[in-house]
Amino acid sequence: FPYTTLFRSTIEPVLPPDFLVALELQSQFGLLPADSLNLALARRLGLTEIATTESKFDHIQGFIIYKSEL
Repeated sequence: FPYTTLFRSTIEPVLPPDFLVALELQSQFGLLPADSLNLALARRLGLTEIATTESKFDHIQGFIIYKSEL
């Protein structure tokens, strides 16, 4: 099976407004740029679950956070 069929995922574009939201999130939560951009995309797409190893996501409301025990 192709990866996108198995995991039912899609590749979404990053839109210019996503960068502005990411900057706000980076400032608000102290996230790294890539993490804040991922969070901005998740919010725009209406996602509620995130897998990450970043502990700063623990304090963000509205998301279920999955963390590895590595």
